Amino acid sequence: MLFTAEIFDMYHNFAAFHGWGFDILEVMSSELGGIRRAAASISGPFSYKKLKFEAGVHRVQRVPKTESKGRIHTSTMTVAILPQPTEISFTINPKDLRMETKRASGAGGQHVNTTDSAVRIVHLPTGQEMRVLSVIGREVSFCALSARVEVSGGGVQRAG
Repeated sequence: MLFTAEIFDMYHNFAAFHGWGFDILEVMSSELGGIRRAAASISGPFSYKKLKFEAGVHRVQRVPKTESKGRIHTSTMTVAILPQPTEISFTINPKDLRMETKRASGAGGQHVNTTDSAVRIVHLPTGQEMRVLSVIGREVSFCALSARVEVSGGGVQRAG
């Protein structure tokens, strides 16, 4: 989880170095101060071209900061890189979607704890899902879900 936080921070710095936009869509923190799960949208010239080969499982073997006896631990994390279509080239049947709202957890102050500010959209035929804070926008979560469904090629109708 600390490894995931370091990699997420690395991608944030890499995007800043190239002058790309880096919008955090989701961060699920762990009790140790690391990240259990995160999603971000990186946009800018050639961002997909430079990042597409980052997809896959990343692994590190090291003595973590939280290890008191000096033992080596293996940490793994998975990176998914999805293209952000400039325009959606297919339609998703609204009947194939299940939308859920709930109270968000983690950072964000009292507001996220007292309002239904987290959105989960599930594409039922493929099981693909997107979780995002609704303050970021359902449009962003729908676009991210559309990219996942398009990559998986499941249950969509092409436009045109």
